[in-house]
Amino acid sequence: MSFSFGFTTDDLENDPSGTSSTTSNIDPQTNDSINPLDATELTGSDIIQPKIENVDDILRSLKDVRVSYEAIDVPSMDRNEINSARLFRRDLFDMKHQLMSEDNNTTLSKDDDDELDILMHEDLRKNIYEGGLKSWECSIDLVKLLNDGFNNTQELNFDQINCITEIGCGTALPSQYIFSQYLKQNRSSGLKLILTDYNSSALRLATIPNIILAWVNAVLDKEQLSKLQPDDISMNYDEEIMFSAALLEAFNQDIKNKNISLEFISGSWGRKFSNYLNDMLSSTTTSNELLVLTSETIYQPDHLPLISETLIELKQNTHFEKVNTMVAAKDIYFGVGGSLIEFENYLRKKNVQFDTRKVNAGLKRSIVLM
Repeated sequence: MSFSFGFTTDDLENDPSGTSSTTSNIDPQTNDSINPLDATELTGSDIIQPKIENVDDILRSLKDVRVSYEAIDVPSMDRNEINSARLFRRDLFDMKHQLMSEDNNTTLSKDDDDELDILMHEDLRKNIYEGGLKSWECSIDLVKLLNDGFNNTQELNFDQINCITEIGCGTALPSQYIFSQYLKQNRSSGLKLILTDYNSSALRLATIPNIILAWVNAVLDKEQLSKLQPDDISMNYDEEIMFSAALLEAFNQDIKNKNISLEFISGSWGRKFSNYLNDMLSSTTTSNELLVLTSETIYQPDHLPLISETLIELKQNTHFEKVNTMVAAKDIYFGVGGSLIEFENYLRKKNVQFDTRKVNAGLKRSIVLM
């Protein structure tokens, strides 16, 4: 069955294809006998090293933060409104507002202040900021494929998926979609979400807030939500909510009751990152099916071997009965250098079987199924 997607991206941020890139001194392909994930350059001080993020610490940093957001409706393949997917995304200006508020209340080092300025004003800066605060078109492509797959059980058996890994998740819209489906179906069989992004700030400001927003809109009615909000603040709950201590505690408790596990990794790809990821996967109590998602992660040619090897190793994970991998990308990243054909050639070189499905859009995009 072939897929052809047709939708506009008016609700999305500008794409990264016209963004200039600084030259990196990382060349994981200098020796074919060495796995690119083991390149010594990846442990350099100029690279953000992988780190397991503490969920409780992140939730505490969001306490009493007033969050504005928008709903995004993603139409189905045949534009049937009944099968459309509704997502919830924190506003970009709201994340920037939180950063500025924290900056005003905290004495930052020069390096922190420089990173804050980049997060606030730039799309990409290699080895510093990888665009995780914005939603890119290809993440919506993944949502569309997932939504159509869940509406066609021959394409994707949602009941068998018990672990999701989204690499370079940013706003995490694909993972949010699956998380919402799990909540709406009132399942309790167990779901583990492992979400990773180069910048810990993206996980804190975008990823987790969007997961919480999805929970609020899937689980709580207006009366229940109102009881978890401060009495002295008036809000339009369709556009903003307060992440009160009561709401965060209710979220935390409910996902535990529903057997949902959230785990987060920040930092660069490499052997340490893969070890963290595999340790998390190995601790999964059920092992039916692993779904690996990633979008807009092949745009840097010198990082291509890293993401490719990471995905290949996940595909070979023997802890799961089945591993499905979906890679969404633009066919060409003008001004940055990456391309779909380079990724496909790398997979062929490694004898990895894959199927490429084209997206029906003005700017050529594709989804590679491994």
